Amino acid sequence: MAAMRTEMETPENDLLDAIEGPRHDRNGHDAAHEMHKRELLHRHIFRMGEANKRAEELGLKERHCIHRRSDGSFCCHVYSDGVFSQEISLELFERRHQFLKPRPMPCSRNPNSAS
Repeated sequence: MAAMRTEMETPENDLLDAIEGPRHDRNGHDAAHEMHKRELLHRHIFRMGEANKRAEELGLKERHCIHRRSDGSFCCHVYSDGVFSQEISLELFERRHQFLKPRPMPCSRNPNSAS
């Protein structure tokens, strides 16, 4: 017989448990730390989507995907033409993401304005 869900259990929590492992009741400090780790993970996943979209716009063949290692830590797998090419740290991925971000066009001086 399936266990009944409590009020706090939702499909979203099930997904997070699958990604990060089950949550345990802890004191407030540990809970805040866990929340921070989850927010960072979600930011990395969101930015991988942005980087993949930008790479597609630029015609690049490289794609990034979150990967959970056997020790429970996370990294980024890089695929070129759909084939695994390398594993990089999330920190290195963040630097690559900064490189792929669109940059605003530099302001040019209007020759008609008085300086």
